[in-house]
Amino acid sequence: MSRRRPLLLLVPLLLVVVGLASAISNMDMIHGEFKTKDGSKCAWYELKESEDNVTIGIGCHCRTERGSGQGYTCHYFGDPTQCQAYSQDPRKFYTEIIEHIAENVYSACDQETVSHDSCPDNVYTRAEHSPPEVPCFPHKKERYEL
Repeated sequence: MSRRRPLLLLVPLLLVVVGLASAISNMDMIHGEFKTKDGSKCAWYELKESEDNVTIGIGCHCRTERGSGQGYTCHYFGDPTQCQAYSQDPRKFYTEIIEHIAENVYSACDQETVSHDSCPDNVYTRAEHSPPEVPCFPHKKERYEL
């Protein structure tokens, strides 16, 4: 019977974890994926810390010249409420920022600041950055698999 008691104590904890995971998956979080010029495959998300304090988180994975994989991340902090484009359509607002990053920089976290074209004075500042240890290497499309 003493062996069953620890298992019974885990049941409420398991229910809490399952409930939390379900709640997180049901949140209306703005996120997406993109690829960069250096061949990195990236994911991004918006994290609202408050209405006027928002983080754009970016996490990427790429291949080195020798073919091994590596990851890198960065976070940009800013206040999107100062831009009318954000209040009209937050998803489109972030998608346009991310498209700019994907099209105009070699690596996703190279820029110190990012902004939306309609609000160039409203910038997000890179506050955290863990760059790749070695440069990413773009492979031919058929060889690039993550």
